[in-house]
Amino acid sequence: MLKVLISASLAMVGLLVSTSDAAGSATDLMGSGGPERAAVAGASNDDGRGTDYVVDNRDNICGLTDPRQLTRPARVDHAKLIALTPQMQRMKREKINPASAKGIQLRTEAAKVVSRACEKIRRQKSYCSVWKNIRRRDGKKIADITALVKRQLGS
Repeated sequence: MLKVLISASLAMVGLLVSTSDAAGSATDLMGSGGPERAAVAGASNDDGRGTDYVVDNRDNICGLTDPRQLTRPARVDHAKLIALTPQMQRMKREKINPASAKGIQLRTEAAKVVSRACEKIRRQKSYCSVWKNIRRRDGKKIADITALVKRQLGS
């Protein structure tokens, strides 16, 4: 029974890889092209639908993520804020390898601390979202709340 299931599965995979139909190629069915791939990989950079903002969804820290919904976003210098956390200071002081298990754990904790601080400031100041990197198409400035978050981290 198991051999039958395995051979049937392999036959289906071979069929998908080697055939195409009027609806599209086999590679399209396998999900290896176009917008589907970008969405799966989480690498969408600007939705291209005439929004005022150019963003990469991976740069969102908190708040709204869809560029079409943004009304009042803010940005922060994430690297600078991460470096100010006790976790990253401990890594530097104790010379912990960032690629080690402890280093990854401390980096994750630092990112959570920064994210919580950003969320608190976002709510207090009525921003719709906070981003590591965001820009407007028309060149207008985006509010930088790094100093506010830095104060929040210090308290």
